[in-house]
Amino acid sequence: MVAKWSHPNERARMIWSLLGGTFGTILTYPMIAGIAESVNWESGWYIPSLLMLVWTVVWALVAYDSPVEHPGISAEEKDYILTGQAGTVRPEKPRWKQTPMRQILLSVPFISLVICHFGNLFLLFFYQNSLMLYLTKALGFQLTKGGAAAGAPWGGRMLFGFFFSWAGDTIKRKKIISITLLRKLATIFSHFIPGVFLILVGYVGCDFVLANIFLFFALGFNGAALISNLSNNQDLAPNFAGFLYGIMNTVGSTSGMIIPPIVEEIAGKFGNPIDRWQILFWIGAGVSIGSMIVFLFGGSGNIQKWNELRPIEDPKENVGAGQTKMEPIDSTART
Repeated sequence: MVAKWSHPNERARMIWSLLGGTFGTILTYPMIAGIAESVNWESGWYIPSLLMLVWTVVWALVAYDSPVEHPGISAEEKDYILTGQAGTVRPEKPRWKQTPMRQILLSVPFISLVICHFGNLFLLFFYQNSLMLYLTKALGFQLTKGGAAAGAPWGGRMLFGFFFSWAGDTIKRKKIISITLLRKLATIFSHFIPGVFLILVGYVGCDFVLANIFLFFALGFNGAALISNLSNNQDLAPNFAGFLYGIMNTVGSTSGMIIPPIVEEIAGKFGNPIDRWQILFWIGAGVSIGSMIVFLFGGSGNIQKWNELRPIEDPKENVGAGQTKMEPIDSTART
């Protein structure tokens, strides 16, 4: 959707608009905490699920794959988007046979991006799955108070994210530095700084204010992920951006299955003491920073040669028919 709908010079800001999920998290933490205390935990599952089903209907009615297909877009806006995408994003949808699977899976820049994205989601799932538990079990705050506190840092992520997306688009438009350098520098803010703040959280004890300040800045600086790992799939292959994101997000989301048993094994079995949580914070920071280092060495902001398609004769399917199909070709990588 981002590849099809955004002008290249506004791509990061459009990705920022996808932080509606982050905005939902801000509301969900205190909402579910309040429902659990005043009603029951079961309702805390049912109400958000119902809201999600309602939104699915809205999305089906209003969303279109591209500006070309949208019945209500103005001619001026459509021309602006399509002109900016000329030469990088093809209007037709690639078929499965056209998807260069081997080149994608063996691409060092893409493998580095997958690892970088895993580190980012590991950090986010750590907050999402464990933060309220830490605030309520280890620090002893009430559930509603812990829920509100757990939601606040996500507001920082939205706020910082808007600044980083604007800065990234401006740097890209003015060509101040290369896209590759931009993506790599952004990981310092999205991965390294949040990792440092995560470690610091474990050493402030029961200082509610200081703990939440560190958490606010940790998730706030992670808003730079909008111009690091969340934009890089668009750089590598705009024609396959959705497919690439599907792979990297599938791999990254496995961290959500890894974190709960780790938390239970290290802290839960011992009554959630703070010193045990310090170990968990070091693990989270280590994964985040380690994935950044991999991306610094292997990442790229260049369009990969397997993004390009060209028509060729298919002797098996179109003999004598004069028909062609599209398949990947080798071409010089571009920034």
